[in-house]
This record gives sequence, C-alpha cells and structure tokens, in this order.
Amino acid sequence: TTKAVTYIWYGDSEGENWEEPVVYDFNGVVPDKLLQLKNGRLIISNHSRNEQNNKLEQHLWYSDDGEIWSDRITLAADDNYNLCEASILECENNTLVAFLRENSFMGCPILKVISHDNGETWSSIYQTGMDCGHRPVSGFLNDGTVMVTYRYIPKDMHNVFAAFMPKQALENANRQEQSIRIMPLDY
Repeated sequence: TTKAVTYIWYGDSEGENWEEPVVYDFNGVVPDKLLQLKNGRLIISNHSRNEQNNKLEQHLWYSDDGEIWSDRITLAADDNYNLCEASILECENNTLVAFLRENSFMGCPILKVISHDNGETWSSIYQTGMDCGHRPVSGFLNDGTVMVTYRYIPKDMHNVFAAFMPKQALENANRQEQSIRIMPLDY
C-alpha cells in the first residue's frame, strides 16, 4: 500500500517569505485548506479508503501549537457512503461544519457533519439541499451569508453551482428546514 503524506509551507503574514516545506504523516489525499480557527488551532483534513469496507472516509488532525499534532480523528465514515473532499467552515461557539462529497456517482447530495468542540468529535451525517454535488468549497461572504460552490454532476452532465444560505442553516440537521438558494455559475 502506498502511503500519502502532506506538505505544508509556512510563511510570513505578508506571504513574501517561505520556509522549506514540512512533511506531515497525514495519510490520505485531497486535503482541505489548512484552517486556522479563531482560537489559534490549526486543522487539516483529507480522505483515505477504509480497507475493511472499501469505503472512503474523511479524517482530520489538529494542532494547538503548530508543532504537536493530534492523532487521526474520524470526521465522517459510513458503510453506505464514499465520503471525501471535505470543506470545513468555522462557525461560532466552537462549532465547525464540514461539507462532504459522496463519491459513488449515484447523484447523492452534498453531505455535512457538525462539531461543537473545535473538531475533536463529529455528528452523524446529514443531507443538504445541494444535490449531485462534488468538491464543495465553503466560505462566508461579507454579509455573513454562507456560499458553497460545487460541481453539479448528475448522470451524463456537468455544471458548476453556487449555493447560498444563512449561517443559521448550517447547524440544521433536517434537509427540509435548511434554507438554501442555488444558482448555476457555468453551464
């Protein structure tokens, strides 16, 4: 089995000077962006295959000092889903929401999991209203609205969509109660 590693380059606050890359033993592929939480915690996540059930799982590691990293934490795993390509968004009150791709090409919606302790434990998996979604990338707009861009991939078609939702919808587990507006960006 080939083992993947993650390279992280640290630079100054202006992005002008960079150190040599540091290699971390975070076995997995397609890491999310290195996220620094408001409390200073660093989080990185990626996915790998579970050899027992042959499904993809999403994991993360965190560091409170930038040098000592946690053991691997399972962000999301399920016998019914191939979970990958997480985009983690920091909310308020130590809450994180991770949007996930389901990689079976069966038209599953983007899924999400929620942490209320800065990434140390995660909820069950919830559906969102973003159907057939691959490679979600989430962030906040200046007015506090959440925007998630993603590839829309139903059978034999590709498109790029943007979904907009109020931040109150982030923690809502029920798909029908998640207020969301979706529009195509490229078709």
